[in-house]
Amino acid sequence: MKKSVLTSLIAASALFTGVAFAGSYTADAGYTAADTAAMAASENNFLQGLYVGVGVNRAAADNLSYTVDNQEVSTGKQNMGGGLFVGRKFSDMFAVELGYNVYGKNTFTNSENDASQEDYQMTSTTLMGVVNSPSFNNISAHGKLGAAYYNQATKQTDAAGNESSLANYSAADLAFGFGLQYNISQFAVSLDWTRIQPGENSSIDIPDQFGLNFMYNFA
Repeated sequence: MKKSVLTSLIAASALFTGVAFAGSYTADAGYTAADTAAMAASENNFLQGLYVGVGVNRAAADNLSYTVDNQEVSTGKQNMGGGLFVGRKFSDMFAVELGYNVYGKNTFTNSENDASQEDYQMTSTTLMGVVNSPSFNNISAHGKLGAAYYNQATKQTDAAGNESSLANYSAADLAFGFGLQYNISQFAVSLDWTRIQPGENSSIDIPDQFGLNFMYNFA
């Protein structure tokens, strides 16, 4: 009788232990060492060459001006902009990069000084191929070429403070640029110049941009 009870207790204990462990997860449960190594290699392959970054930008020209209705309109105030980007390196020399930028708002005033002003705001999404030079003392150069989809919104504020929309323009055009980069382990800092080139029939003028970017390489 005692032996039967003891056997039953052992069986119940084994069943309880099995149920308890079935409700918990361990990293190697159900996996061989080869499976675990394969999953780790797959994760490393996904991160290999991937990088992300943030940056600030500003129009390359300090004074922007144009003429409309026989009036010269010039920059009264320029602000900084910013952006985000993510890319993947396919080799030490080539990468593909997707970026989103909000350019600094520029305020224009006209030559009549009638207390009215125009605020110009632009955003862009870019997809570009990046060619990198070999690194020398942790410094490398790169060139970029691709396309940009951008939106320009211009509004006017009159002397009484009333706002009105003057234009809202969107288009996709050629984008290119170049820069210098300083690499520190998995981090990098770069100074870039970027131009979006409107089509021949476009009346839109897009100022070139300087950007200071900070990058992190995952692997």
